[in-house]
Amino acid sequence: MSINSHASLLISVLLLGFTLTGSACSGSVPVAHEPPPQRLPAATAFGSAIFRIGKPVVFADGLRVELKAIHDSRCPAKVECIWQGELAADLIARGGELGNQEAALTLGTVTAKHRTVGGYDFALGDVSPTTATVIVTKPGLSSNGEVASGIHGVVTLGPRCPVERTPPDPNCADRPQAATFSIDTPAGVHVADAGGGPDGTLSLRLPAGTYVISLRTTSAMPTMAPQTVVVSAGAYTEVSLRLDSGIR
Repeated sequence: MSINSHASLLISVLLLGFTLTGSACSGSVPVAHEPPPQRLPAATAFGSAIFRIGKPVVFADGLRVELKAIHDSRCPAKVECIWQGELAADLIARGGELGNQEAALTLGTVTAKHRTVGGYDFALGDVSPTTATVIVTKPGLSSNGEVASGIHGVVTLGPRCPVERTPPDPNCADRPQAATFSIDTPAGVHVADAGGGPDGTLSLRLPAGTYVISLRTTSAMPTMAPQTVVVSAGAYTEVSLRLDSGIR
């Protein structure tokens, strides 16, 4: 065999060795893969949102609301019931103005269609056995972040003692009261229901206009004379709603 033939054979052997060695090395080194980033729900503008169980909705300021359950207590067809029952949605809210605090609230088609929690308004628009449509608003802001309008205030109950005392007795002072109110136009057209929480706070977003606020109640006491309020565009009107306990 000639010298050139020997040289060609040697070069071929060396190239084959390098190829096999490279393949073996590349096969023995694991390739690290970064885990895919966790996908967070897209931010939703304040306003009407459809909730499904286990699928949280995150709003523009970081408020996170999740539908936990829907309860159906409606009277079955062809059955006479003392109470008609309702569909009610259990919600959990955290984040935003609530921070790390977790707030639980229930909205029902009959008993509590509107709730104010931690500076947010929750109003039940529609509910089915699987979904709930809730209008979530932040008092002072519209869905696009602009200044909105409506009413904001406090509900109190008094008097609490039959006679006024001098000096005033702190135990006789008016106290915050939970109550439900009907919001109507002066012509009697119903606009919305508003509910004051146990701390007496009440907040409801309304277009600019004149409204009559009336107490919704099924008992003789407490009472409240209808109150007229004017809502200006781009601002919340402060209201003070005092319920008369009937104590004299």
